[in-house]
Amino acid sequence: MRPRAASCIVAALLVSLISCAKEGRDLGLGSPGALHAVTIVGGPVFYGYLDRTTPDALVLNDVYYVQITSEAQSNQRVNKLVRRSENDWHGPEKMSIPYDKIIMVELVGPNSSVAKLVSEARSKSAPAPAK
Repeated sequence: MRPRAASCIVAALLVSLISCAKEGRDLGLGSPGALHAVTIVGGPVFYGYLDRTTPDALVLNDVYYVQITSEAQSNQRVNKLVRRSENDWHGPEKMSIPYDKIIMVELVGPNSSVAKLVSEARSKSAPAPAK
């Protein structure tokens, strides 16, 4: 497939996603409260529980991301799951992501590594309030 054709297909899919959300149609995202992985423009991936969809954005609560660090002694890369409400300076309780910034949304499997890490993190501290 030529790059121009691929770009047109991606643009058409994005327009379809936005129009479905604006019309309140099911986006196949699972029910509110389900854990999702959301990849946004620029590459970051956020993991959070679906709160709701609005005409303009997807809203997550209890949001996490992976922070890559290096161990001091071995200089090996280490992935650490970070909870935004506890680690970001402003302690956000929810995250509203505009549809035009979303590349991909996936339902996280209940037995996946991410789901297990999120479950462990939630059990160590009180979950972010769902408002």
